[in-house]
Amino acid sequence: MTVIVATRDAMYSDSICASGDSNFPSLKIYRHKGELIGTAGDVPGIEKFLKWYTGNRKKPVDFGDHTFSAIVVNKAGIWDYSGCTFPDYVMRDYHGCGIGWQAAHAAMLCGETPERAVEIACKVTHLCGLPVQKFTLRKN
Repeated sequence: MTVIVATRDAMYSDSICASGDSNFPSLKIYRHKGELIGTAGDVPGIEKFLKWYTGNRKKPVDFGDHTFSAIVVNKAGIWDYSGCTFPDYVMRDYHGCGIGWQAAHAAMLCGETPERAVEIACKVTHLCGLPVQKFTLRKN
């Protein structure tokens, strides 16, 4: 399971990937051409999205029954891709996804930093785990 919090210049996530009967440390944030991409959901959906996003975005993608969420942070802002290839621009200064997002969002509404919000979400969300990963948007 996953918790990701994105700000206009950074992205934070937990470190645990659950697959079948096991779980293991894994990256959930990727760099691509000066952008940060955070992903949550099922691996086949994430894989199809990442191949589309980092490749030829003009070709349509059939995600089938696969569900995923992706957040992209770039110089233009925060973009939400919820199960599709059409982005929604996020007008606030932060956003998130994954099963732990609601807990992290509540923590941020109470004044916690994004990093601390992910830590709190990991304490109350099944199969989200520490350590918190942090990636900053590189200034080009």
